[in-house]
Amino acid sequence: MSANSELDEFVKDNFGVDVDTLIEALELSPNAQGYLDGAITELLLKRYLEGNGYELLRIKEKWSGPKVHHGDFYIRKIGGTDWFVLESKGLKSNSEAWNSFYNKSRLISFMSKPENLKRTPFKTAKQLEDYIKKELPAFQNKYKIDTYTQNEIDKYKPKRESEKSKIITSLKKKGYAYVDAQISERTKYVMTKIKIMDTHFVAGKSGNRKIATPRVDEFGIASIDLFLRTGKHEFIFVDPTKLVPSSKDPNHLQQNYIISFIIKGLQDDPVIPKPWCKDFDEIFATLLNPVKESEMQVDSRLNVH
Repeated sequence: MSANSELDEFVKDNFGVDVDTLIEALELSPNAQGYLDGAITELLLKRYLEGNGYELLRIKEKWSGPKVHHGDFYIRKIGGTDWFVLESKGLKSNSEAWNSFYNKSRLISFMSKPENLKRTPFKTAKQLEDYIKKELPAFQNKYKIDTYTQNEIDKYKPKRESEKSKIITSLKKKGYAYVDAQISERTKYVMTKIKIMDTHFVAGKSGNRKIATPRVDEFGIASIDLFLRTGKHEFIFVDPTKLVPSSKDPNHLQQNYIISFIIKGLQDDPVIPKPWCKDFDEIFATLLNPVKESEMQVDSRLNVH
């Protein structure tokens, strides 16, 4: 059976439609695309690690009774005895918009923070500003005036007339569709030159969690797929105990960690700073607390080769 025929049959059997209809449905559903992205990331990560001397078992998502291990895989060295928990994540898909990079002032102030500037090839904020002036010239004219989101517009209660109040009044008249389109247009423009590699550690408040992020001790290694910003499925890894914990609860991770930036023409291959690491073996060799085999919750349905 050809690959196309096999795909046609799979889609028909599982979804009751043809491939074109499935693709159209995916195009109309960002959430469905997100689930598919996650599934592809996990499969490629599993293949990568199995090809480098590791054995992986999927952790069951739903379990009768308390869920002991929150992660995607159990992992151990082939021939080894100790199993550890591995969590697979991607990058935050809307970080540039979330951080208001569609406004020049916000773009510069965010990237000029010392902790962010050191992740770029720029030595000073002036070098950053010169790059933006040269490579993103629309900020000098077309996008010179700041814009605001629907939420900012709705919440804004001016006490007196100002430049900001005039802009927001104008945006209200143009309507929310215009606002959304403008922010999307500006963000796409910025991303032709500058992209953020930002994590997205979110989790429900289940088990021993106090806030909506994973606990620091939930998994031994976190894997991040860089595809959403580099266009390639390549992985970096981190021991969560080496990350700065949440200010809301020191037993939890933060939602977002800025890993690095892609700067077109200057830093096309992002610098990966510690504690992030491309070498999985390096991280794995430091792990000290294996899980108890008697407590492992393996999804045997999905571990058949």
